[in-house]
Amino acid sequence: MQSQVCTQVPSVLLCSGGPLICPDLVKQRQSEFAMKISTYANVILLALKTYAIAALTLDSLLDLMVGGILCFTHPSMKS
Repeated sequence: MQSQVCTQVPSVLLCSGGPLICPDLVKQRQSEFAMKISTYANVILLALKTYAIAALTLDSLLDLMVGGILCFTHPSMKS
């Protein structure tokens, strides 16, 4: 069996024996696609975590405000 020699010409792959997609090129494109997916997923996770942290911070701030209001109103409710 003869091994195929592949060369890449602009937008066309030519291999001995006719046009064919080289396995190395397929692996490279799959790797690039996986890296893009990973990057997009990490950006989305960062945005969601930032939103979650902001929500948790706001929740804690509101709890502190309510506690302060209760501390200030408690003496007036006693009398």
